[in-house]
Amino acid sequence: MKKLIFSLLIFPTLSFAAFNDVEFNHPYYDAINYLQAEGIVEGYSDGTFKPENQINRAEFTKIVLETQFKNDIQPCPNELPFSDINFSDWYSGIVCSAKSLGIVDGYPDKSFQASNNILMTEASKIIGQSFALTIDKSLEPWYAPYMMRLTDLNAIPPSLTQPDQALNRGEMAELIYRLATDKVDKSASQLIFLTSDEEYAPENFDADQKDTMLTLVNQARAKVDVEPLTVNPTLSEVAQAFAQKMDDEDFFSHLDLNGNSAADRVRDAGYKYRFVAENIAKGQVTAQFAFDNWKDSPGHWANIIDSKYEETGFGQYKVTDDNFYKGYFWVQVFGTKQ
Repeated sequence: MKKLIFSLLIFPTLSFAAFNDVEFNHPYYDAINYLQAEGIVEGYSDGTFKPENQINRAEFTKIVLETQFKNDIQPCPNELPFSDINFSDWYSGIVCSAKSLGIVDGYPDKSFQASNNILMTEASKIIGQSFALTIDKSLEPWYAPYMMRLTDLNAIPPSLTQPDQALNRGEMAELIYRLATDKVDKSASQLIFLTSDEEYAPENFDADQKDTMLTLVNQARAKVDVEPLTVNPTLSEVAQAFAQKMDDEDFFSHLDLNGNSAADRVRDAGYKYRFVAENIAKGQVTAQFAFDNWKDSPGHWANIIDSKYEETGFGQYKVTDDNFYKGYFWVQVFGTKQ
């Protein structure tokens, strides 16, 4: 059985509610306002939305269906699809319609558990099916294809940090809003996946990832009319050694535990430089996500597109013994010889 390895990247977001408990500066103001304007949510009788309240499976399914299939919601037929649904339940037509549309499956015991708080894993599948997202069905476990696609689309709100986390009403609104309005440029929580056997991730640099990173960096430089970088073996050795050193000695910093900098490491390796710089990252599974992280960091991005650097080297080392990060240490060293 394949195993899903999670790595977390959270980027800060800035947003701006139509309800008396959702201020203009609430992070999900735009999303909540959008759902209200579209007639998808109404809030409570006291004029509140209660964005921090968790949302159950029936409520979430109702909102998704009213976003995508408002004209397809029908009363239940003569036979109910789940053992714990009654014709008299307010959500019976919602659940029956969702089942007939192929959006929900329920649990192995043939129940729907309408009152259970919905988890991000469950929500991702309902969303994926409703919005007809293109997914890789070969990924395991069952929710991986949907979570991966939502991650790719920057759709997961930054407050959602665990795959099995229960959604609140504000997060629900933001998730649907991003997909319904194609707001893919917003900051997001990226739950990054690697489907693999347990020992898949190599400790040393993956050549394909190295090539990918070099391509991404040089594409970025080309967009600002800067000459491409070439790979220098010495810089690569320095980068790889430092990636492993951060894992072995359990630190994450441009300075090692002895206070040595990238310039010190490059000099000690015999590279006589005029200019030198370094980018580091931790926890990303792929070169693309590490690059995206650097792109969001002004200092790291400045190194990538700086015309004074001519050569580079990359290092990648699997993070071990860390309960939070499950990806790699990434190091890119930039240099120009004397």
